[in-house]
Amino acid sequence: LPGQTKEFMLYLNMPASTPPQEIPFKVNASSQYTYRDSYSKIVLKQCSGLEVLLPPPCIEVQPGEAVTATVEFRNTAERDSFDIEKLGPAWVTLSGFRINDLGAGASTTMTLSINAPQSELGKNFPLTVRATSVRYNTRYQNSTEICVRQLYS
Repeated sequence: LPGQTKEFMLYLNMPASTPPQEIPFKVNASSQYTYRDSYSKIVLKQCSGLEVLLPPPCIEVQPGEAVTATVEFRNTAERDSFDIEKLGPAWVTLSGFRINDLGAGASTTMTLSINAPQSELGKNFPLTVRATSVRYNTRYQNSTEICVRQLYS
């Protein structure tokens, strides 16, 4: 009937791995007397992003001596919280396991504490720090290497 309107809702369920993009679409509407095309687009934004910055390989450590290194986390997208895990030798610890409410563009740091036993002298060990977005379940990680050396007597 003239003057009547009808509203439709468009629902999308995009996989988290979908890259940022613009998706154009067209809606056709017709009635007994008219036909209309309407064009629009859906803009997919990158809502989650985090840089995990580690010291470059090789982090040289003396057996039996405590060494610390800094891990920096930079939020490159929207405000989010992140679960943090360290993948590496048991004698390497990370000062935290969660980043709460990191604002867009903000950064924070955690400390790696490394204390290699004498039995590991001359060996190299991979180390990965992984962050998982609490809101979007997206993973971010970076890796480096720990080199256990006799640096001095």
